[in-house]
Amino acid sequence: MLRWVVALLLPSTALLQEPTPRPQPSASGPQEPTVVLEGRVVDLRGEPVPLAKLTVTGDANAEVVIARGMSDGEGFFRLGRVPKRAAWQVRAEAEGRCSGTDSTRGTPSPLRIEVHDCATVKGTLRDRAGKPVPNAIVRGRLEGRVLWGSFADGTTDADGHFVLHGLPLGPVRFAAVVPGEGLAQLEAAVRGDAEIQLAADQTPTTSLHITLRGLPDEHPSDLSVSLLPYHDGSLRMLPPPWDKPQFGKDGVFELQGAPKWEYLVRPRAKGFAFQPNEIRVKEQDGPHRLEFQCGVLGSKELACPASLVDDEGRPLAGIPLILRQSSGGAEATATTDEQGKATFSSPLAAGTKVIVYSKDPKWALDQKKDEGTAGAWDLRFLHDHECVIDPATTLELHAVPACSVAGQLLLPDKRPAPFLRVELEEAQPNRTPRWMTFAYATTDRQGRFEFVGRHHLDREVRVKVESAEGFVTSEPFAMAQQGTHVTVPELSLAAPATIEGVVRDAAQQPAPGVRVWLRDWDFGTNNQRSGSVVEVITDRLGRYRFVGVPPGGAWLQLLAEPGERFVRDRAKEPFEVEPGKTYTEDLQLPAK
Repeated sequence: MLRWVVALLLPSTALLQEPTPRPQPSASGPQEPTVVLEGRVVDLRGEPVPLAKLTVTGDANAEVVIARGMSDGEGFFRLGRVPKRAAWQVRAEAEGRCSGTDSTRGTPSPLRIEVHDCATVKGTLRDRAGKPVPNAIVRGRLEGRVLWGSFADGTTDADGHFVLHGLPLGPVRFAAVVPGEGLAQLEAAVRGDAEIQLAADQTPTTSLHITLRGLPDEHPSDLSVSLLPYHDGSLRMLPPPWDKPQFGKDGVFELQGAPKWEYLVRPRAKGFAFQPNEIRVKEQDGPHRLEFQCGVLGSKELACPASLVDDEGRPLAGIPLILRQSSGGAEATATTDEQGKATFSSPLAAGTKVIVYSKDPKWALDQKKDEGTAGAWDLRFLHDHECVIDPATTLELHAVPACSVAGQLLLPDKRPAPFLRVELEEAQPNRTPRWMTFAYATTDRQGRFEFVGRHHLDREVRVKVESAEGFVTSEPFAMAQQGTHVTVPELSLAAPATIEGVVRDAAQQPAPGVRVWLRDWDFGTNNQRSGSVVEVITDRLGRYRFVGVPPGGAWLQLLAEPGERFVRDRAKEPFEVEPGKTYTEDLQLPAK
């Protein structure tokens, strides 16, 4: 699978950070704990973006900025004294570029924030009768595999005119709510500054009536509902104000004129759980009336007892455990007592599918993975206990000594390779691709890495790195026994390859905003090796670049128009990539 990560090699030059208020000690306790966030801002060609403005928000309130800073001349940044949160999101903004974001949670990992050339798009929003729509928010959102979540908003004036600044070049979906009529939508290729016309369409509509029962009189300040629409097999995003439903004092929200699509609805509020956890409504149904029951976190109805023992049935004390939904999101923590017992204050309602895992790296939960469990086919879940929340039953957990893998990674010049992603892969006999990643780690400043808390398994594994700084794979080794500890011999990266060029249109002019796909190829079978796709979008000069391309067969495709999901034609026939080389491949858009 083709992947790369730009190495965050911190230069000796000073990193810039705007002054932030230093946490002050309170009369009742010590200073608020802080962390350091560091990383790099780059464009889609891997070039550093200097002097990008950085803002940091936390998990509780994404609107409140808790730290600010700026990247240095090589795009690097280091933000100290950032208030500690469960998670952080860092946004980067630079002149002539769209904004970009990256996030981290728990123990902060190095960040890589991508930005892209941008444009200004003006337009007019009208209803079905052709009349201007005032005071409506128009959102333009980039569609593709990169810069996920990159968008720009503008509000219409009395004549329905709007302006969207900082919109990334590429395929963009424009959308706005037209009161009483539904959505106005348009897909367009943004190649530069442009003007568009947006009008309410004839998409069949329905309504969603959502009721939250059991809420306190004062609604939680962070109460929200995730309203995810799916259409034609793709996730769509609703524009404001439908993207953030607001509930009345009666706990009711009603959306009239919604496109007749499939919707996944999931309410959230810190300190509360909802039954059911989520509801999915089908496209052919409607109107929809959805009802959720709210429960208070920590109440008896949401208390989930558990017990933890080792191989010989002895209770394990002092083991921190995490219970969370299988797909991520809300979680609960608990630590076992001297009898190996613990109680989770579940943030999820009864009947929700969850996983439980150990935060103690010395222990991995052990469960027979029957057919139907994620761990039966995905080793990422092998050290988890999969179950359904049932507060009426004690959750019986079993743990075994965990395995670990450690080593050191060096750059091609033999210096330590800091802040690179390292993957742990399993061998898959008689399958293509043969190797599949099931765990990740990040090197420290000395290039050291470690995988901990892993379950033993009955197949070979290996360490792999594919990055802009180079690539390497270790010799296969075994983790077949409980408590196996493996030290991988020192790994030196081989020099990476680069594929770059210019995309031109039928008039032989550079073509900005074109999606370019890099795919792998197996010359032995004369077919794709893994089916993986890496995407970039051409800049305002029509340039593209793939950095850190691993050796082997490669081929290129172009997606010129919005809404294109697959392209059969090859922009370049498969060719062999060798380590350390740069390949210049100018590409031609097909004539329309």
